[in-house]
Amino acid sequence: MAAAGELGEESRTLREIDLLLRSVPGARTEALPLVRLLEREAKVLLEAQRTARLSAAYLIRRSKYRRGESDATDAEILAAALSEEGAFSCMVRWHWFADLAEMRPRATEIVDPHFEAACDAIVEGDADSLRSLLVDDSSLVRARSLRAPPDPPPTCCRQRRRK
Repeated sequence: MAAAGELGEESRTLREIDLLLRSVPGARTEALPLVRLLEREAKVLLEAQRTARLSAAYLIRRSKYRRGESDATDAEILAAALSEEGAFSCMVRWHWFADLAEMRPRATEIVDPHFEAACDAIVEGDADSLRSLLVDDSSLVRARSLRAPPDPPPTCCRQRRRK
């Protein structure tokens, strides 16, 4: 993996978001229902906003998926009130669900912490960790994320690809 200093601005922000979400209590150690993990992620997002982390502004704005929707600056987003419900909605949308109604049918599905750890190993380029995880659980080879983008991707993503 490229050193953080070698990444472009948006890539650095996405890396910060990745690290933020990895820090969610239990995210890599507990088999949690999707809704519980999203609740925990929302609490971490609230703290990140409270401490003015720019990655929180990016995540809240969702500019990764809907560029140009918000004219608010990072400072304005970080200064604005964000409720627990609002933070939860941000996390639902961040994970490719259009809204709470779309997430609800999957709310009780378990998010596999070993799968998440395998994804982390891939992102980090940590072949030894990935190999160890696969030796422990070969089913990870065919595992899929509960939070993966739908197929086909949402309209907003298809439009972005055309630009």
